[in-house]
This record gives sequence, C-alpha cells and structure tokens, in this order.
Amino acid sequence: MRYVLLLRGINVGGKNKVVMADLKADLVELGFQNPVSYINSGNLVFDSENREEKIAETLTDYFRSTYDFPLPFILISAAMLRKEAAQVPDW
Repeated sequence: MRYVLLLRGINVGGKNKVVMADLKADLVELGFQNPVSYINSGNLVFDSENREEKIAETLTDYFRSTYDFPLPFILISAAMLRKEAAQVPDW
C-alpha cells in the first residue's frame, strides 16, 4: 500500500534540520519501498506491506533515536487521501 508521510516543524537547513536524501535512504533501511520526497518540504510517499499502526510505531522509534528534536508526523494511506480529496467541494 502507498502512504503519505507529512513531517512538521523541520527545516532543510539550520535548526531542526532533516536531510531528505538521508531520510529516504533510512526509510529504505527500515524496509519501506520506493520513498520519494516532494522537493525539500518534508512531504514523502512510500510503499509498505505493513499495517499503518506498525509503520507509525517504526517511524516514531526511528525519529526518536535519530533526531535530537521532536519530529511530529502524520501518516496517511494513499487510499484515505484519495477518499478525502474526493469529498473536497468543487468551488
């Protein structure tokens, strides 16, 4: 299944720095497939066969052990994102 990972409170340089290339490589090491980031925004997509709860647990553990600052995130399945997007009013 495809997932969207939205990271909050990060910078690509300076305080709370997260290097997207490193993060993508680490996601592969964690067993996620095809990680892609959208520019240096902290928005990524990847594939995983794991349940959403297991993915969130893995990411939480990874962020806590890798970064010395809080790294809040939102994990959304692509299916849920499509479902929500379909309900957006057509203004």
